[in-house]
Amino acid sequence: MLLQEADGQLHIRRGGERLTAHLLCTPGAHQVVTIAAHHESIPLGACEKGGKARIILRPRAMDIPVVEVRSLLAYELAYERKENAVKEARESEALHE
Repeated sequence: MLLQEADGQLHIRRGGERLTAHLLCTPGAHQVVTIAAHHESIPLGACEKGGKARIILRPRAMDIPVVEVRSLLAYELAYERKENAVKEARESEALHE
């Protein structure tokens, strides 16, 4: 990554390609440049007096994945079956040599 200041902007480059550019803040402490496009579609809750705005994310039913719950025993048995199959295949190959 290469950061380069030019024309009142900070250019961010990788391998000669400019990925993005941002305006520089005016000189002084604690300056902020806000780009509205970066905040689009963020669901913001009410801001408490003197506090920061809260981001509220509520999952929709279609966004929640269905997850199967299994005990570790199921994985252990599957592993043992695989190991037994590999062992049997090796023994079979040894008999045919």
